Amino acid sequence: MKVFGISIVRNEVDIIGLNILHHLSLGLDEILIVDNGSSDGTDRVLQQLAMDGRIKWSKNAGPYRQPEIFTELAREAYRRGADWVLPIDADEFWDTTNRDLRGVLERSNAGALRVQIVNFVQRREQRNRSPSALVHMTRRAPQPKGPVESCQDLVESHQIAYVEMMYPPKWVSRACSTVEISAGNHLVYGVEGPYEDTDVIVCLHAPLRARSMLDAKADTGRRADEAGYLPGEMWHLRRWLRLRDEGALEAEWSANSYARDHIEVYGAQRPLAFDSRLRDIAIRWIRPSPLEG
Repeated sequence: MKVFGISIVRNEVDIIGLNILHHLSLGLDEILIVDNGSSDGTDRVLQQLAMDGRIKWSKNAGPYRQPEIFTELAREAYRRGADWVLPIDADEFWDTTNRDLRGVLERSNAGALRVQIVNFVQRREQRNRSPSALVHMTRRAPQPKGPVESCQDLVESHQIAYVEMMYPPKWVSRACSTVEISAGNHLVYGVEGPYEDTDVIVCLHAPLRARSMLDAKADTGRRADEAGYLPGEMWHLRRWLRLRDEGALEAEWSANSYARDHIEVYGAQRPLAFDSRLRDIAIRWIRPSPLEG
């Protein structure tokens, strides 16, 4: 059995090395990566890490066509002999309760497994990105707030923070020539076999690992507009673009970062729960090189 990771990255120099090392440690046979126009040294880190033959990467500085690129990577993984495909964003750290991802997949009869997301929250004073920033992401909402189909309205109306919302699940799927992955890896099509839930695999998510990430996400929202995504797609990125234009990102950072174990959601203080899982992963891999390129 072969398990491939696939990823699209752009300007993730602080975290990409840590991310790759973690996922290789789960037993992935190969990781196929497209650099979508990085300008911060991410490509240099990928070049260094590609000395490990399990890393294959290429450059594509074209438009932000996430679903199309992910789908092509998944089909390329199939052509290279993959049995399972795991789509990975740079701020996602897939994990299992017993750290035996391969064993979980070997025992599964599913065509695709639906995996829940856990959003972690950064400390308020973390203004800039760094490899060690994940060490401080030890808080999360006690329970995600939803339902999923209402989250955009709840966030837009300031009833909840983005980091509190019930995030749409992600998928790990069988490799095949007809697989199709939707925006954000929130849906997968064209896979034979049943679609099943799993509570053994989890995706630990660091969506806003520093204040500067809000500006970076706003830039991605601009690229989503330029790429012609439909109005409801990438809504959170487009929202941050709008908030930046309005000069409102500081209040948004307060709503999505913690101080004294609370976030401040537009005037309402909300307590958070302590959770060390993301920190424990980061500590294993933080190194001065090649992470900082």
